[in-house]
Amino acid sequence: MKKKDVFILLRFKITFMVLVVLAIIFSILIGLLNLYLKVINRRDCRVFITELMENEGYLTPRPREGQKKDSASSDDDSFYKPPLPPQESSIFEYWLFGSNHRRGFQDYYVARLDKDGKLDHVLHTFSVYSEAIVDDDFISMTVTRFPKHNGGLDNGLAYGIESRDYGYLLVIIDRMNEIGHQHSFVAFSSSILGMSLVVAFFLSLMISALVIRPVQAAFINQKQFIADASHELKTPVAVISANIDVLEHEFPDNKWLGYIKTENERMGTLVKDMLYLAKDDAGKTEFARLPFDLSEAAAYAVLPFESVAFEQKKTLEINTGKNMLPVMGDEAKIKQAIIVLVDNALKNSEPGSLIRVTAGKEGNRCFVKVYNTGHGISPEDLNKIFNRFFRSDSSRARATGGYGLGLAIAQSIAVAHKGKISVESEENKYAMFTLQIPSSY
Repeated sequence: MKKKDVFILLRFKITFMVLVVLAIIFSILIGLLNLYLKVINRRDCRVFITELMENEGYLTPRPREGQKKDSASSDDDSFYKPPLPPQESSIFEYWLFGSNHRRGFQDYYVARLDKDGKLDHVLHTFSVYSEAIVDDDFISMTVTRFPKHNGGLDNGLAYGIESRDYGYLLVIIDRMNEIGHQHSFVAFSSSILGMSLVVAFFLSLMISALVIRPVQAAFINQKQFIADASHELKTPVAVISANIDVLEHEFPDNKWLGYIKTENERMGTLVKDMLYLAKDDAGKTEFARLPFDLSEAAAYAVLPFESVAFEQKKTLEINTGKNMLPVMGDEAKIKQAIIVLVDNALKNSEPGSLIRVTAGKEGNRCFVKVYNTGHGISPEDLNKIFNRFFRSDSSRARATGGYGLGLAIAQSIAVAHKGKISVESEENKYAMFTLQIPSSY
């Protein structure tokens, strides 16, 4: 089974990070633009109400006493002319210049109230609402109980009210038009944000391929070098081993030959592990797919360690249960993974420690747990424990002959069987590795 291409995952991670950064930047910019539009709307509304208040409810100042009226004006005592109906306006024009660049943009209502707050005289009514919306009940329920210069109402209206000699001057502004523009701009800018992120996704994906290409080439060359070197080292290691066997017959009990043999065996194990990982990286590792009993496989894998545990004055407990744990896969490779876990537990525990191996089933997954008391694993090392060549304690690893490849190999075997190996630990107390693979039924 081929492993996932780490560089595809890396490309998507780079793309995701770029998108997150762009989304944050674009969201802030669009949020500020929408906030600016909202502030402009409110400012224009306040300015418009203030202007109407200063001109006693008219868009143009009232005529001075004795001033000649325009012949085109009405019989009213002002030069006021009703505004044109609200006109369509570009959202960009509205956003750039605000609402007051066109007087017909906002519809409004102006009335005089008596000193009791009752409707006295209407100077201008809504062209949209006609005269239906504002009456004495509306005024008493919504406006006169908030006697301040300006404010807002829940139905999209804004008002201003000021006291006069005759009572009060009331101005109500219809803000539905500008609020609608504001909502349209929010929807429009959100669409732009979405389209920008889609375009940025594909651009980032293409650019990330160019960015990681040199790293990918170097990584492939490194893997090829390790595979070639490991393959080339097999022959000299085998020749040295054969010559050591011959020399041991000539010079029995020679400690120097014993040292050479021990180090050659360690080198052979390292070469074997590196070759396995190189083949696994290349997707060339072959696995048999046959049904077998995980509990039985675990028992056979652990039994040879009883003598080792006895010699090291450690207690080894095996509890694989009597029930079958049917799984599908390569029994030899699963045994290899279990051996790695038990060997790791023995190497990372002190005399008198307990090593316990249990097997069972949880849901649709079968498991093998390897528990050992001892120094455990530090919290900062838990996420690194399956990295290649990682050793949390170098001095201990040198003493036990470890290279930091065993757990990486065990994890790759588990992943190849659609499972995983997880670890739990409390420093200076215990460590427990759990191998989980799917049950065959």
